[in-house]
Amino acid sequence: MIKIEKVRCAPEMAAKWLSDCNSHNRPLKPRHVQAIANDIKSGRWIENGDTIGFSASGRLVDGQHRLSAIVLSGLVVDLIVVRGLPEEAFQTKDTGARRTSRDTLSV
Repeated sequence: MIKIEKVRCAPEMAAKWLSDCNSHNRPLKPRHVQAIANDIKSGRWIENGDTIGFSASGRLVDGQHRLSAIVLSGLVVDLIVVRGLPEEAFQTKDTGARRTSRDTLSV
């Protein structure tokens, strides 16, 4: 069963999720983590509906960069957390084309 909740995520919580649940994930991209952390610290972080996703077994399947940025920023961030995703959900995350600046401007 999938459960969705809004969570005020402190750096300590993000660090615990990363240490306890983040197995078999892609390598971190330090520049991306730093950019997100900078946005959080400067107040530019926008809640956009992206979720932190956990599989039914508790494995983190989406959100390691955002959680790492919360740790780096030292600030609390509101997140939407989804639990109970199928294990196969990991294979479908971040597989689409990134939105380019041109895409954004054309909207």
